[in-house]
Amino acid sequence: MQLISCKKETNKTEQNEPVIEKKQAPFSLQNAQNTINWTAYKTTEKIPVKGQFKKVKIISGGEGKNMKEAINNASFSV
Repeated sequence: MQLISCKKETNKTEQNEPVIEKKQAPFSLQNAQNTINWTAYKTTEKIPVKGQFKKVKIISGGEGKNMKEAINNASFSV
């Protein structure tokens, strides 16, 4: 009985893709506590009725160098 084995060596080189860190903007609405307060005026006497949306979902944008830029670029649903 005779057993013969040949090992074929292969050189595997792993190519690691560079890790790209996503920089977080200084102002972000995603993790903030977001509420929208509003006032509607009823009847011809313009009686103010106040309300509040407590759940605001940021759909896109919401990041910027400052708060104004973050709000201007945001899309949201209530």
